[in-house]
Amino acid sequence: LGERFSYYGLRAVLTLYFLSLGLSEGGAVALFSYTSALAYFMPLLGGILADVLWGRYRTILIFSAVYVVGSTALALNAAAGGGVEGAM
Repeated sequence: LGERFSYYGLRAVLTLYFLSLGLSEGGAVALFSYTSALAYFMPLLGGILADVLWGRYRTILIFSAVYVVGSTALALNAAAGGGVEGAM
């Protein structure tokens, strides 16, 4: 459930964040579209890894750790004033 809240909360500001990093508007929208598609594709990869390599719980643990690290890095960058000055 926390993953859904984070995903939909991030969707609201992700394009603005990409703009603050200096991307053009078209580039920001394209990158937003790619990340949205990736969010729907990754469960397939996770299912394959769980069935073939790691097992259900290890896969959940590994992908959760990657998710937490990514969200933390994004939050710390935003809190430190990351991006281009005055873009937001």
